[in-house]
Amino acid sequence: PILSGGFDVSLGSQIAAVSIVSTLVIKQIGMPLGFLAGIVFGSLLGTVNGFIIARFSVSPFVVTLGMMSFARGLALIITDGQPVFGMPPGFRYLGNQYFGPIPIPAIIAIIVFAVAYFILSRTRLGRYMYAIGGNAEAARLAGIHVSRYRMLAYTFCGFFTAIMALVLSSRVDSGQPAIGAGAEMESIAAGVIGGGARGGG
Repeated sequence: PILSGGFDVSLGSQIAAVSIVSTLVIKQIGMPLGFLAGIVFGSLLGTVNGFIIARFSVSPFVVTLGMMSFARGLALIITDGQPVFGMPPGFRYLGNQYFGPIPIPAIIAIIVFAVAYFILSRTRLGRYMYAIGGNAEAARLAGIHVSRYRMLAYTFCGFFTAIMALVLSSRVDSGQPAIGAGAEMESIAAGVIGGGARGGG
């Protein structure tokens, strides 16, 4: 979203919502479907953000601020504000185990970084993200479907946020309606410090 000229202040609340949804599904059905449910739900939340921003030209701050309240409220309502405990033993592996000397979360982070790098540097989607963030009107005149790619930016953001939520939930071995608080500010700061222009591109 930062590359495409927006940002997302709802990431922390999305983490909480994905944490609750995935752990509840894991308890009822099993880990594979629980992980899949979390990824799909996180991507859906991102897509909703992107659709409203792109389709109706609403400020990203307003839309994602609303999503912040919605997602956190959803997590609290579903659980009555209580954590989801009683996870199967294998659930802790994702966030707490090692592959040789390397923590599994670090390996996941490397994989996510590599995928994001490939998308942004080697695909049309990545080039379009930079172009839209640099000058959305010029990108539109060049034939880029700006609203579609802006929506995709938030969908990918929701997807990667869901992965983070699963790792954090595994780390604390539970679904937590309060998890992820402050993650949105950390992510925006990391993006800007990492070289992303606040205005996009």
